[in-house]
Parts: sequence; C-alpha cells; structure tokens
Amino acid sequence: MTDHSAGSVRRAVGIVSTDVPVLRGTLDENLRYRLPDASDEDVATVRERCEIDELIARLPDGADMRIARLGAGLSAGERLRVALGRALLGDPPILLLDEVEANLGARSTEIVERVVPAHQGTVPFVTHRLELGRLADAVWHLDEGRLMAAGPTDLVFAPGGPTAALLAVAGDGQRSSVATSLSAN
Repeated sequence: MTDHSAGSVRRAVGIVSTDVPVLRGTLDENLRYRLPDASDEDVATVRERCEIDELIARLPDGADMRIARLGAGLSAGERLRVALGRALLGDPPILLLDEVEANLGARSTEIVERVVPAHQGTVPFVTHRLELGRLADAVWHLDEGRLMAAGPTDLVFAPGGPTAALLAVAGDGQRSSVATSLSAN
C-alpha cells in the first residue's frame, strides 16, 4: 500500500458499510466525494443505478439539498443509496460491502441485489441474508473468527450445513458472518 497514493486507492476501491456515513454537504457533493472530478454523465449513471433520482425529486432543493451530520433527515435506505452511489462512481475494480443490507427495507435491499451482480469488478461482501449470499461465486462462513465453511455457494449453502442453518434462522443472536465474493468474468 505504501507504493500507492490515497487518490489511487480511492479510485480503485469503493466501500459501503453501516459505519461509512453520509457526509455533511449537498447530495451531489456526497456522491462526488471519492471522485470530485467525476463527469456529470458518470454521476447521472450512478444516480440512476441506485435510484437516487427518485430521492432527489422528493427533496426540496434536489441534488443541492444540504445533508445534515450523519445523514440526519434521510432514512437508512436513502443513506445507503447515497453511500452506494458514492462507492460506485468511477466503476472501481473493487467494491467492498459490509452488511449493507442490515436494517433495510425490501426496496433498498432490491437495489443492492441488482447493483452487486451488475458491477464489473470484484465485490467482496459480508451478509446475513441468503438472497444476497447466493449472488456470490465463493462463500466463507465465519463464526467468532473461525472458518466454518468455504467454497462455492451451492456447496456452502447446501441444506443441513452450518451456513444454511445460520441464514435460515433470523434474529437468533448468533454472531456469525458470511463473507462472499463476486467477480466479474
């Protein structure tokens, strides 16, 4: 990493996590944070892919609306769409997603499920949802830091295995995570 500039890493990696906040500033500034010099056409493409145009249409000042600290005034799904758009801008070769679908409604989850396989790069992601996990080429099931299973989705998600059992039971308090990876062909 020491051989690379912060700018080159920002261009190569897009990150969306429950811990990566929407920033203070306008909606447009939030989208352009990773790539301030992104073209208006690229921003428009990302806005469409993440259904941000719909959000902009409802906001009093549109894309120029000032967003409060930590995205106050936006729903969790709206904040996710903005963070996902910011991460996708410039089509980074690596898109890291850390439990992006946690606490989201069906609509925002559908956006994630549509955007992930369409991304033309490698997408390592952590999820607790079987639907999203099935999009992966490979799966690693971790439980309290221990590798419980690894392999292609059909093998790891096979009935009776620890990963299938984890994902079939919602809200049981288990602290397992399923790390998955989808790579463009």
